[in-house]
Amino acid sequence: MNLSEYQAIIEDMPLYDDLCYGIATEAGEVIDVIKKGSRPGREVDTSYLAEEIGDTVWYLTRLATKYNLSMELILQINVDKLNERHKK
Repeated sequence: MNLSEYQAIIEDMPLYDDLCYGIATEAGEVIDVIKKGSRPGREVDTSYLAEEIGDTVWYLTRLATKYNLSMELILQINVDKLNERHKK
């Protein structure tokens, strides 16, 4: 699945709360998975991490869609910015 397909699939899914709160909440859950997996004798649960990253991407994608931005455009803008920043 590419980003455009993903964006189209989730476009009509219901919104549960404010998108920015959802992004912050899900990003916090990503951090929690990493924190718990960083403890001595433990490992990061990569399946759970993937699930929480997916939830974060869902909210980010819904926010982009709300403002008529394509995720592909957003990522291209980001790559262009990073390439410019890290020029040698």
